[in-house]
Amino acid sequence: MKFSVLEKALENNNVEKVEQLLDGMSADQHQEATKILIKHLTQTEDKNLRNLLAIALRGIGNEEAISPLINLLSDSRTLGSRGTLLYALEPFDCTAHLEIIIHQFLTGNFEVQAGAFQLIESMNGNVSGDVLLKSLQKVKKRLDEIERQQELHTDVLDFLFDLNVT
Repeated sequence: MKFSVLEKALENNNVEKVEQLLDGMSADQHQEATKILIKHLTQTEDKNLRNLLAIALRGIGNEEAISPLINLLSDSRTLGSRGTLLYALEPFDCTAHLEIIIHQFLTGNFEVQAGAFQLIESMNGNVSGDVLLKSLQKVKKRLDEIERQQELHTDVLDFLFDLNVT
């Protein structure tokens, strides 16, 4: 395959053509295309193309994709579409990126929380004591805030029930 055709389709944000080209590649060609896919994954403004590339990189399984995918989790361009990035990271050991994944878990929408949860659940590597302690403290702080909010909401609910209907 001529990778120039893939490069041109990527530059034109032609999601259908890129998908067709990726489907027609052999495993060896996927490995060769990894650098091109990563380059466009990090540069594109098109979330559909970015999602396609993230999923393709997941399937290829080349660990070169881990850092770019992790970096995109903090990129403002990906706000509202980070669930696919977390999904793309599932086959990889992301233990070294625990703090970033914890941040996504605590601040993301439901899809992002679910993806971050999956990554955390699958971790079995070694984490430094400092990183683990910081992560535990952040989760505990958030849980304390949720409990405080729950108490406040319960109080308001009780007040509402006590109001007279006219």
